[in-house]
Amino acid sequence: MKKILCLFSTLLITLANIPAGIFAANDSYSPELQDAYQFAFQNSITTMDSIDKADMNGWLTRIAMAKMLANYAMNILGKKPANTIVPKFPDVSEKLDDEYNWAVTLAYQLWIMWIWIEKFRPYDLVTRAEFGTALSRMLFWDVDSDPYYALPLLKLNVEWIINNTNPNLQEKRWYVMLMLMRSVWTADDDNSNLELNNKTTESSKINLKIWNEVLAVKLENNSTTKALIEKLKQWDIVVNAHEYWNFEKVWDLGFSLPTEDSQITTHAWDLVLYQWNQVSLFYNSNSRSYTKLWKIQNKSESELKQILWNWDITLTFSLWNFEAEEENKSLVLYFSPTWNTKRIATFISEITSGNITEIVPTIPYTSEDLNYSNNETRATKEQNDSSARPEIASKISLDGYNTIYIGYPIWWGTNPKIILTLIEKYDFSGKEVVLFCTSWSSGIWTSENELKSHGLNIIWSKRFSASSSKDEVQNWIESL
Repeated sequence: MKKILCLFSTLLITLANIPAGIFAANDSYSPELQDAYQFAFQNSITTMDSIDKADMNGWLTRIAMAKMLANYAMNILGKKPANTIVPKFPDVSEKLDDEYNWAVTLAYQLWIMWIWIEKFRPYDLVTRAEFGTALSRMLFWDVDSDPYYALPLLKLNVEWIINNTNPNLQEKRWYVMLMLMRSVWTADDDNSNLELNNKTTESSKINLKIWNEVLAVKLENNSTTKALIEKLKQWDIVVNAHEYWNFEKVWDLGFSLPTEDSQITTHAWDLVLYQWNQVSLFYNSNSRSYTKLWKIQNKSESELKQILWNWDITLTFSLWNFEAEEENKSLVLYFSPTWNTKRIATFISEITSGNITEIVPTIPYTSEDLNYSNNETRATKEQNDSSARPEIASKISLDGYNTIYIGYPIWWGTNPKIILTLIEKYDFSGKEVVLFCTSWSSGIWTSENELKSHGLNIIWSKRFSASSSKDEVQNWIESL
């Protein structure tokens, strides 16, 4: 508990002491991402003095992760490196400058990236499995797991640090900054065992809906929240909340709950019970005797204030529906050697909140491979060879997904042969498939018919140009 209070104070000091000129508001970044950048900059997780310079949308490399996590471990968690341990990686010392050599050494000495790896692979892109395992190791404990990332990712999900546990996702810098900021609130002091029972996890999560905005909340472990869960098993709770003194929203539950009052100082995100049947949602601080119920986990303070700006609001409380969540999961698969299709795939992932995975060929395609004017190029030969099946290097999991988007460029009037490799290698039975492609002029019909002949259950398809906007993609998805 002392550690949690200390980390909380660190975050408040961090956000309070940033000079106004350093960070100008930018409408292209959400309030939570702006908060994450400020947090990262003040704690040397990033050294860029503006959010636009911080390459928020850039892919995370292993060397960048080493630097960011080393500074986080020392500046936020207060960890000290084991200086007697000296790393020796053949692919580091001659390739990287002194600053990055220093980061690699610290990541090694802080046990962020394990000491028995033979090569550091500094420029490899980081997956969710790698980042989640390193972060979980710093915050909680190291544990044997098969695969190695399973329990670490589950622990981070249970603690509401990450929502998406797909191990194959490639990390971006903005996501890492955001997760490091969120993790401050859940740093653990007792290294308690991870509860793997899904029913227990289900009973500790509640949805709070304010108008059309759904907020995820994590319950306190007390008799009050247990009694509330029993009520929610019977029906959802809908209340009208009223403004009180510009720091909280209050409402009457309409029934009484047991109390475990103590003198506490509330902060934004806290929900508490007062006098058996009165509940308050705070967006500023107050000190009084309350029973703490839960904390909102997936919104920043600035986002919360935007949601609560109305004088009176309607709130709906319901139990987290894990089955419905699983039923609605979607996956975006894309092949994009020239990046045009990747741009559309990213839009789809953002709009649908679906996971996204790249179809990576074992042998990458060069610009010469894609030369349409040369009949001897690799792509031309593959497209003219009905038996060609380029090998896929990336491992793809379709488990748990109901809807799968598959995207690719149109080559010689149809899909690249690597898409046939995909659908022959993996089992798409029971999946609804939505196709999308990019091309200068060719349509998707020939490709759609070919893929249908291989057994895909294609429910919709769409061709986009390389310059299609996000609004165009969104309008299409909303029409499905």
